[in-house]
Amino acid sequence: MEIDKFTQPQGQNPEGEYPPTKVSSALNFAAIIGLALGVLTILIYLLEAYNSSSLNTIFSILTNTVFIAGIILGIKRRRDYELGGNITFGEGVGYGTLLALFASIIVAFTMYIYLEFVDGSFIEYVIETQKEAYYNAGMEGDEIEAMIKITQNFMGPAMLAFTTVLGYLIMGLLTSLVTAFFLKKENINFENYN
Repeated sequence: MEIDKFTQPQGQNPEGEYPPTKVSSALNFAAIIGLALGVLTILIYLLEAYNSSSLNTIFSILTNTVFIAGIILGIKRRRDYELGGNITFGEGVGYGTLLALFASIIVAFTMYIYLEFVDGSFIEYVIETQKEAYYNAGMEGDEIEAMIKITQNFMGPAMLAFTTVLGYLIMGLLTSLVTAFFLKKENINFENYN
C-alpha cells in the first residue's frame, strides 16, 4: 500500500516518519506563497497597474487574498498533515508569522531586482505624483524640491523592499493571530491525570 506524504498526517504515519521542522516546513510553503506574490508584483509593474485605479484595486485585492489564503492554508496544513491534527495557539501564530516572513522576503527580493535592474518607472511615477500633490497643496518650488528629496530617500528599491517585508510581516502576524484562534486544536490526553 502506497502512502501519499501530502495527504497522510505525519503524526499518524505508519512508516514512523517525523514531521518536518517548523522552519523547513515554513520555508517550503512560504516559497509557494512568495512566488505567487512575486509573479503578481511583476505583473503590477509590467501592466503599470499603479497608473489605473481599477487595476490597482484588483491587484491589491488579489495579492491580499493570495497572502491571507496562503497563511490560513499553511497553518491548517501544518496542523492536519504535519502535527497529526493538533496545534496550539502559539504554534499557529509562530508558524503563520514565519510563513509571512519568508514569503515577504521572496516578494521583497523580486521587487528589489525588478526596480533596481529592470525598470524603475514605478519610482518615477510615485515621485511625479508626489510633486503634483505638493503643487496642488499650494507649496512653492523650493518647498516642493525639499519634500521630493525626502521622498526620494524613502522611495529607493532597497527601502521599498524593506517596507514590503515589514508590511507583510505585520499583516501576517494579524492574520496568524485570527487564524490560530480558530484552527487551534490541542491534544488532550487524560491518561496522565490521576
